[in-house]
Amino acid sequence: MSEREPLTEEQRAAALRNIRGPDRGAIVEAAKLLSADSSTTARLLELLASAARVEVRHGILYALTWHGDASLWNFMIRILSDQKEHPKVRGQAAECISYLFDGVETESGWLSYWGLSLGSGLAVETQSPSPGSW
Repeated sequence: MSEREPLTEEQRAAALRNIRGPDRGAIVEAAKLLSADSSTTARLLELLASAARVEVRHGILYALTWHGDASLWNFMIRILSDQKEHPKVRGQAAECISYLFDGVETESGWLSYWGLSLGSGLAVETQSPSPGSW
């Protein structure tokens, strides 16, 4: 993501409201704005816990993906491995994991092995032409 000015309180509040709304276009725009505001990680996780609509869940995970918060690793693994979760949502969790994985430095090969095992053991169907198509 490109460098942006920090969101104002009003912009942040509006984006957090819009990401839960009925308008897919507003959800996409809100997700893009919130993706650059890592101060919203906890609030987005709260919203995700009660969000049922695929578009909302996907938008929230998109925003979280760009926060680069390694503490989300296990959470994203759970979403990715949940066969009941929509493929778009699982695909976004996989994208987040890939970005987090790319940033991990390790001296042992276990993490690479684990990543390869994960990739071969969990098939994710996506209905969009490419992950991260926002």
